[in-house]
Amino acid sequence: MHQSAMLHGRLFFEAYISSQVSVDFKIVEIGSQNVNGSLREVCPSPVNYIGLDFAQGEGVDVVLNDPYKLPFDSETVDAIVCSSCFEHSEFFWLVFLEALRILKPNGLFYLNAPSNGFFHRWPVDCWRFYPDSANALVHWAERNGMQPVALESFIGDRSAGTVAQGGMWNDFVAVFLKDRTKLHLHPRRILHSLQNYSNGLIHGSDQTLRFNEREADFSLIQSQLEQLNSYAQALEAAKLETAAAEKRKAELELALRELVDSDAKREAQLDRIFAMVRATNESIATLAKATNESIATLAKATNESTATLAKATNESTATLAKVNHEKQVMERLLAETKASLKSANREIQDMQTSRSWRLTSPYRWLGSKLRRLR
Repeated sequence: MHQSAMLHGRLFFEAYISSQVSVDFKIVEIGSQNVNGSLREVCPSPVNYIGLDFAQGEGVDVVLNDPYKLPFDSETVDAIVCSSCFEHSEFFWLVFLEALRILKPNGLFYLNAPSNGFFHRWPVDCWRFYPDSANALVHWAERNGMQPVALESFIGDRSAGTVAQGGMWNDFVAVFLKDRTKLHLHPRRILHSLQNYSNGLIHGSDQTLRFNEREADFSLIQSQLEQLNSYAQALEAAKLETAAAEKRKAELELALRELVDSDAKREAQLDRIFAMVRATNESIATLAKATNESIATLAKATNESTATLAKATNESTATLAKVNHEKQVMERLLAETKASLKSANREIQDMQTSRSWRLTSPYRWLGSKLRRLR
């Protein structure tokens, strides 16, 4: 049972049952097996809750031998609830008459069945319901001598989630009173508080609340078409974006090719530069080798010249020393000669002044020379 069905069941109990609960208040659920939830879970307490189904299972208190015969005496039940069951009943109108039979005159029958949805056999799937289905059931009961009234009926909003999650269903909901003379006992309606529904009908009013001619599946189709249109627009926009992207891609590819060509040219230029650098390096290496050889040769020649110069210098120095010695000897001789001349001059002067001196001076001079020679 999906969440919307649980919500509508809870709203029924709040609007119609909560003020009447007691241990003697008897509620019968038709189709009570707990499949993804049960109305028993949202029913107020304390009540005497009895679950009916045609197969044993969780939530089933009584197994029906005949789905069209309910094992209760007439006018002994206060309320009957039935959710997600009538679509599986081949003759649901017979079940409806049986429900009215066992209800007390002021008893209520809450019916919830799908208004749309996917094919789901349990074990068969026969029917879908609209709000006027409630009035059709009332007319059927009237033809069988009863006087029920449909207090309200409506189509709930689509349940949330995927089908596997219990979603995508629109519930038909109706509340019936067995005897129309008991209307004054039930003034409240689910639609007085419910916000999310369409095509609501309330007894005593000819107005259809929140009218929507594109009910259930048509609304789904419309929303799907709108979504498809949205997708189509998004696809068209995506195509335009793709075309723009392809154009941009072509521009980028062209720019890339130009860049690659430019890189190739730069690479060729770099290769030429590298070749020039290599040639320059080789020239530098050759020049360095030649320079080193020249330096070595020059150093050798310099060393040899230095040695020769040193030798010549040494020889010159020795010669100069010899010359200086000879000079000194000559200077001494010169000095001696000057002294001799000076002495001779004095002697001459003396000789000029003394006759004896003049007579003996040759001998003195000769004796001086002889002494010098010794």
